[in-house]
Amino acid sequence: VDTGSAEYFVSLAAVLKEAGFRAVDAAQVPDREASRKYPRLVYHASTARSVAAALAMIKTKAVDPDLVCVIVDTAAGRRELREAVGGADDEADEQQEGDDGGRQGRGASGRGAAGPPGGGGGKDDSGLEVICAAALWDDLLRAVRTWAREGHTADDIQAELDRRFHRVLAGQQRLTGAHVDDDDDARERS
Repeated sequence: VDTGSAEYFVSLAAVLKEAGFRAVDAAQVPDREASRKYPRLVYHASTARSVAAALAMIKTKAVDPDLVCVIVDTAAGRRELREAVGGADDEADEQQEGDDGGRQGRGASGRGAAGPPGGGGGKDDSGLEVICAAALWDDLLRAVRTWAREGHTADDIQAELDRRFHRVLAGQQRLTGAHVDDDDDARERS
């Protein structure tokens, strides 16, 4: 994991642990050749820093682009990375980033609003994986709006979100010591 921040690393490591992965701080792998073989998750405090860090790794051949996943906060960051490494062209990005993110109203996963949010990313021609947080939020909010229009109650929607993101919530609980409550009735609403 390449974050440039101890706080970001700890947060990502907790979430990755819940998903069954062991995170290693990229700076702690002393052997450059061994480092090339590890998958790399890049997420810095800003899109510009994430883009710069990923491009530096790729251009210096510190890591194979097929093993890099970069999280950016904006579609412009995703586009900048793809252009810099010779990935998807502008037309493909524009289609993906159109009014519905190129999903023709189906949600990022292509499974409709009931499918899990998870778009905003994907490998391009270079092998680089880029995930756009803005697109993930867009997918998630689109799903919530759809469920609300379909007549689901706020409690039903919250229960579904809690179910889908239980691993993330558990990782945050481990970090903060806060209790993640599985019982909808016990959850306080503000």
